[in-house]
This record gives sequence, C-alpha cells and structure tokens, in this order.
Amino acid sequence: MPELACSSHREDGLTVFAVSGEAGVAASQELEIAVARLLSTQPERLVIDLNQLAFVSSLGIGQLMMLAQHVTKSGGAAAVVVPENDLRVALKRCRLHQIAPFATNRADAIAALRAP
Repeated sequence: MPELACSSHREDGLTVFAVSGEAGVAASQELEIAVARLLSTQPERLVIDLNQLAFVSSLGIGQLMMLAQHVTKSGGAAAVVVPENDLRVALKRCRLHQIAPFATNRADAIAALRAP
C-alpha cells in the first residue's frame, strides 16, 4: 500500500497542495495535520492536486472538502486536479466540484483560478 504523502508549494502565484498515495482511515490524522498546516498559511488561490492519490477514505474526503470550503469562504478560490476515474466519481457524489471546480491536469486548474 503506497504511503500518504502531502506537500505544498507556491507555483505561478498560487498554492499547490499535492496529495499522493493512499489516504485511508489510518492516514486520516496525517492528512488532517497537513491540511491544518496549509490553512495556517491562509492560501488565497489553491490547487488541490490529487492526480497521484490512489485511494481516499470518507474521513479524507471530509478533510479535502473542509479545505476547499475554508479557502472559498475566506474569499479565495480553489480548484481540484483529479483524473477521470473512480476517485472523481466519489468526490463528485460528495459535491466537492460545487465548492472547487475539477480539472484533469494542473495547468487547467491554474488557468481556472486565473480566469476572471
């Protein structure tokens, strides 16, 4: 099972939060800590990159939704990079796309956040 890895960095004036591996129940606390650390930086425009995420539990989906909601309710904007797969279907069922639009690659997510 691939371990969960979370990283954040600045790219093209935006914050990119990349999550890879498996965000199962056992890794939910690690994801929660990474999200809290990211939120402490108060990102205004956020790309949540899930292209390398193999699995996410319902707890992990909740953390990702909370992250996107916090950014948008603070007056910022977020977009989610997620491939056309079962993960996208699960996130769509949870209506994450209503908080942060989905893109299939990072370039499209960045472009969506730059659009007026």
